[in-house]
Amino acid sequence: MSNPLHPHHEDHPDIISRNARQGLILFLIYFALYGGFIALNIFRPAWLSETSIPLGDYEISLGGPNIAIVYGVALIFAALFLALIYMRLTKTPRS
Repeated sequence: MSNPLHPHHEDHPDIISRNARQGLILFLIYFALYGGFIALNIFRPAWLSETSIPLGDYEISLGGPNIAIVYGVALIFAALFLALIYMRLTKTPRS
């Protein structure tokens, strides 16, 4: 008798394991980004109020908002982007 499970049934340990591993890797990437934000808040809170990023002899202007706002919005977009990557990585092939 052939495999009685539907191809999209959730009882496929190899697929579940692969998806969990990929999700964990993407979570760790986001955790590092968020950890950087928290570390800046703890160790360099004054730096987050700057409206430009100093790079040696010149500065990159953020055009108004401070670094905390830009970093916070970047975290939101990073979460959405990583979710899209996860959806793409775990997409089951159509048969």
